[in-house]
Amino acid sequence: MSRLRVLLAILLVLPLLLGSKGCKPDVVDPDDLDPTDLVPPEVTLQVISIDPAHGVVDTPFAAQIYGAEFSPGAQVRIGNKPSPKVDFVSENSLSVTVPAMAEGAYDVTVSNPDGVKAVLRRGVSFSGDSLGASCRHLVVQFDYNSSELRADSASTLSAQADCLRSSRGNVRIEGHCDERGTTEYNIALGERRAFTVQRYLVSQGVSPGRVSTVSYGEERPVVRGGGEDAWQQNRRAEIQLQD
Repeated sequence: MSRLRVLLAILLVLPLLLGSKGCKPDVVDPDDLDPTDLVPPEVTLQVISIDPAHGVVDTPFAAQIYGAEFSPGAQVRIGNKPSPKVDFVSENSLSVTVPAMAEGAYDVTVSNPDGVKAVLRRGVSFSGDSLGASCRHLVVQFDYNSSELRADSASTLSAQADCLRSSRGNVRIEGHCDERGTTEYNIALGERRAFTVQRYLVSQGVSPGRVSTVSYGEERPVVRGGGEDAWQQNRRAEIQLQD
């Protein structure tokens, strides 16, 4: 009888042992991975900004569209109107003629020849105030690692000083940098650039109580990617006239 009991015990325990072995998680051998699983996703078509972003009612104007993955032959629509002229500059930039539009804000749509589209919602607006529209959004560039106002940037601000003085609303100045340097350093550099523009505008008669500054460092590039062309466009201050 003792042998029978031992045999029965073995028969009862054996399935449990086999079952527990089957519950062990599978270990993936790195050599079994598909190499395509390790490839980072490709950058898709993007529309990041348009400059200038404001115009006068019923008046066409030239503008630059910034983004990623633009292709030669790309087409642009402002609202439901096609742009009459689109020039491919690079995969990050298009030169366009914005058609005459009625007052309001409109989507900016870029379509590549392969049919892929990207939209900047309410990216461009038109108003009947020619004075306010001309200085509603300004961009000035800076040299590498510098917060000194360049001659061309000072000329831009000087030409728009009367518009900014005469317009209603507050003036917001955003400081930006290229991707080089630490996050902390670029925040500080963007702040110095914004302060430089603020001091210049105040010297031109813009009320200091209307002007505020903020630094985004490298967080909001107008052109993504490396290289001097992208870095130059990202080293900037943007002046926004707020209602």
